[in-house]
Amino acid sequence: MKVKLSTHHQLLIFCLGLHVLLYFTPFRFQVNDDVLMMWLVNGAYTGEVEYYAVFIHPILSGLLASLYTISSSVEWYVLAWFAVMMLASYEWMKLVFANFKDNGHRLFWSCIFLAYHIHHVYFLQFTAVAGIAAFVGTIGIISNLKHVGQQNSLGGYYFLIIAAVLIRADSFLFVLFGWLIYWLVFEDFRKILNIINQHRSLLLVLILLISVHSGFRFSLKYGAFEKFNKARAGVIDHPFFQFTDPDKEDPSQLKWVYFKEWLFEKSDVPTIQELKAKRSELHKGFLSSDFARAFGERIFLRMKYEYYKSFFLISLLGAISFLGFRYPKLIIFGFLWGLSYVLFNYFLLLAGRVQTLFGLIMLGVLFLFHLSKKKNAQTGFFYVVSYLLATLVMIHSVNVWVSKSKWERWNRDVYACLAQVPAGELIFIHGLNAELHHVTYSSQNPIPFSMLGWISRSPMQHKHFERFGIRSLEEAEKVYLIQSKVDLPSYLPAYLNDFYGDYTVSNIFSTGKFELLLLQK
Repeated sequence: MKVKLSTHHQLLIFCLGLHVLLYFTPFRFQVNDDVLMMWLVNGAYTGEVEYYAVFIHPILSGLLASLYTISSSVEWYVLAWFAVMMLASYEWMKLVFANFKDNGHRLFWSCIFLAYHIHHVYFLQFTAVAGIAAFVGTIGIISNLKHVGQQNSLGGYYFLIIAAVLIRADSFLFVLFGWLIYWLVFEDFRKILNIINQHRSLLLVLILLISVHSGFRFSLKYGAFEKFNKARAGVIDHPFFQFTDPDKEDPSQLKWVYFKEWLFEKSDVPTIQELKAKRSELHKGFLSSDFARAFGERIFLRMKYEYYKSFFLISLLGAISFLGFRYPKLIIFGFLWGLSYVLFNYFLLLAGRVQTLFGLIMLGVLFLFHLSKKKNAQTGFFYVVSYLLATLVMIHSVNVWVSKSKWERWNRDVYACLAQVPAGELIFIHGLNAELHHVTYSSQNPIPFSMLGWISRSPMQHKHFERFGIRSLEEAEKVYLIQSKVDLPSYLPAYLNDFYGDYTVSNIFSTGKFELLLLQK
């Protein structure tokens, strides 16, 4: 008997197959945050699984750590992100197919989302993963509330929203802020209370999750580190701090020179009180005329280096502006959302992975607008744009594969340097970020080098140093440093000499782009 698959089953098979295929591409994490959190929960950093990974919810990190105790060879962290991304794409496709019967419209909205989505699979980052999950979950609920087309089950949308909060609550709150502006412009704002009442069970779960996270972070074990981490972020993520350069010739500014290079391992340089005072001082910089004049240049440079995401931002804003000539509410939304973009970027230091969330909200607004006008829409345009988007993704995919050879070459050089270092010695690497390493580490194969940055001063860092027979960096008599020969050199030798004693520096090996230095007291 011939079995006919339902549309939902066909979409599930497509999305599952797509992400299985993407799993075998040269995807990587976008920044080292995810890598270090993965190394915490899988035991690669401290030698045993850690149930707390700083930025993701402790329930999620605890679940991942438990899975690694069952099987340390499975990449549970990566698979979790892939699973959330797969479900988000499936729920989006269900939403599109439920509300559009014409193939041109279905193809267009599938392609535009997947073009955005696939990029964030190639460059996985927990903020973006949470943002995509939150976006699909919330737009699914909104479309159901508006009674547009065929309604889908809320279960998948609820799961994505809860997953977003577990992965990065800030991403969910940002997406929620975007939808509040949408609702203010397009809908009756008084209905918000009715919406809250309809989804009160979900709201209670989210409040509980956020409360548990806050309580766990400031528990006895992690409280001191979290207080420092919060104060640290208040300075290093301050836009005026990144805009200015501390005076290297002024001894009182020396700690800030190193701090800007993410060197703050020493427990009292700077102190939490100094960080809080520095943050208050930095706030005055928002009134600086130089800072204000350079704002446009900062935005341009950010878009220049994030060209793929910038293309989506500019294209979506252009579409809203164009349609706004006929539909004034779109112009009002575009103005308010553009103003939000300016204010967020002026007062906060937003990386590209956060900037991209602005595009998601515009995509959602255009989608809901199209649903309300779909009877008058022509399909030819949508076919053309869909093919252009498919071409863009193919070109982007080729660039990802080409980049793989460069990363492999750098890995060969770095691991050639690592091979020269005796086992059990303290090693730092500058010039090959953790997200570019191709070796898989776990509790059975812990990383042979150390990290600085946000992991500094944490209980996990102390446990990591114990693997090398020391309790802190102050006890290190010998340190190896692998650094790039063509980029700016590491500040680590100077930092050690200024705060930890007198170290002599000798070059003991060199290959390709990298060199190996020995720093010895």
